[in-house]
Amino acid sequence: MGALPLSPQDPVLAELRESFAAGGVVLFVGPGIPVAAGLPSRKQLVGRVVEYAKARGAKIGDLSEVEELASRNHFVDALSAAKHLLGDSGFCAFVEGQIDDRGVDVPEVARLINCLSPWARAIVTTNIDHVLERALMGQWPVVYTVTGDLLQRSKYILKLHGTLWDHSTWVLTRGDYNRVAYEDHKFRDVFAAMLRAQLVLFVGYDLADDEFNLLLMRVRAFADSQPAKHFALVASDAVGPYQRRQLESAGVRLMPYPNPDGRHQNLTCLLAWLHGCLVADSRGLVAGSAGAPELRGSNLIGFGVDAQRIAIERPDLWEIRLLSKVIDDEFRALFEKRSDMRFGFAEGPPLRLEGIDVLQWIQDQYDTARRIPANISVLFGTAFEEAMGPPGVPGDPEKIAYVAKRVAGEYRKVIEWDVQWRRLSNQPELSRIVALSRSAANRLAACFESWSEELRSAVQRMVARELPVGSTVKIVLTLDLPEGWEGEMTREMSKLRRVMLRRSR
Repeated sequence: MGALPLSPQDPVLAELRESFAAGGVVLFVGPGIPVAAGLPSRKQLVGRVVEYAKARGAKIGDLSEVEELASRNHFVDALSAAKHLLGDSGFCAFVEGQIDDRGVDVPEVARLINCLSPWARAIVTTNIDHVLERALMGQWPVVYTVTGDLLQRSKYILKLHGTLWDHSTWVLTRGDYNRVAYEDHKFRDVFAAMLRAQLVLFVGYDLADDEFNLLLMRVRAFADSQPAKHFALVASDAVGPYQRRQLESAGVRLMPYPNPDGRHQNLTCLLAWLHGCLVADSRGLVAGSAGAPELRGSNLIGFGVDAQRIAIERPDLWEIRLLSKVIDDEFRALFEKRSDMRFGFAEGPPLRLEGIDVLQWIQDQYDTARRIPANISVLFGTAFEEAMGPPGVPGDPEKIAYVAKRVAGEYRKVIEWDVQWRRLSNQPELSRIVALSRSAANRLAACFESWSEELRSAVQRMVARELPVGSTVKIVLTLDLPEGWEGEMTREMSKLRRVMLRRSR
């Protein structure tokens, strides 16, 4: 991916950065964050409610109404109709089960919100799950009811639409929205004051969702001819000209980002960059200096949050720490494949080869395995040296990540090599070479894993030593792969060749 459509000189982005540095930004967090954790979107939630109501015997006509409302993105009304079908207790119990986040991991974007929290004034969310609370790990108190002195406080999470385990606090249906808008005067007054007096950054909202449009109606209602300034990070494909005018008339300045795969990876990238800028500002670094982050999509997307943090903050020994962390992340992503390998789990259709085809296939597999040590030598030689740079010069995070991912790629090849041997049909004369090859694959994989663990331990020891500022550390990477397996395979291939020749006579 190339550069993002925002530069450090972009006035909107620069203004947001300055506002964060001053501690005056309220983060307004929407449903995109729990969706990133694997919880259902509002559209998916309506679909599941419909299926549940259908199983409970709801009438087709009633269900069609719910589906029609959802098809037009009127999710508030769709949920209202669904609640009428299921009854209060049935509806609430089902919805709670669907958006209970105890079984999901905190997503990277939520962890980045936690990283930004030292510079934020408060966090407001319309989500009723507990993903944000888990991301902040109890550092901030959680508020479910608006109080008159709320705006005089800071460092809190305000759950504007209630919380998961207290159904009476939920704001999901049309009746709930009307109750909050027209009956709760304290809520309306405090919310209006917040929008007038504090700078808000909207994150994780879909502009097509009626929840955001209802929120926008409140923003517009409290705006005058000189509305307060707010910001919204939104996917560029979700912004139409009419919505842009509506938002800008309410004082909301848009910062669109590309979202080609619908996964909002560039949102994570932007938040990581913003965090890096704030860290750099706190250290007195200026743009373009060593340690100051650049706004490029390619140098952060694909990293885990911890790896992003290392690449941006650049602590002591950051280059080798980044290498180790990316390798750990890549190896962890292969855990299931590696488990299949250990247990001999069959995968793919069996290969049924005869005569010369068997010998050629075995030779190809042998050549594939022999290239792995050669590739590792290149990575640990010229590629690693180039990534680390000369002594006294910071390394290149993209090149370091390249080395780490290519090492993991060779580890993946070992696992895939074993998969191919498991596909070979169980012929008696092939049992010996299959056993030798699978044994070699497991030994190779174990070498990669033990090396990764040793690298992690070595990094921890170096960090614990607290080297003096300006110290130079020489790092030499070696990965000792098992020996002997090539000779065993060569001898067995010679035996097979003789067997095949005798058969062909």
